Amino acid sequence: MQHAAGGLVREFSRGMRQRIALARAFLHRPKLLLLDEPFTSLDDRAIALLQSLLGEARAEGRTVILSTHQLREALELSTDVALLARGRLLFRGPRTQQMADDPGWLYTQYADA
Repeated sequence: MQHAAGGLVREFSRGMRQRIALARAFLHRPKLLLLDEPFTSLDDRAIALLQSLLGEARAEGRTVILSTHQLREALELSTDVALLARGRLLFRGPRTQQMADDPGWLYTQYADA
């Protein structure tokens, strides 16, 4: 991001603004991170970096709560899962290996109920 240091944030791409927002969220190493769609507009490299940062936060005992449609990325890191559909809580519980192996499994088990 060094190359953009003198630019105006409003002129940055959506992906660059997302990176800045995430950098701000992690800056002070908070004990609790609340993230809404953190993977939106990120390229593969930025997603890998974010997953690494989230993994580090988890390893340090910090709490991360995120809302996302990117189940595969989220399930790789999560310990607990909540599935919401149309404002209803369909499932809440620990993340299983089956969920991580097949993110669509949650929907087939609970979304049609």
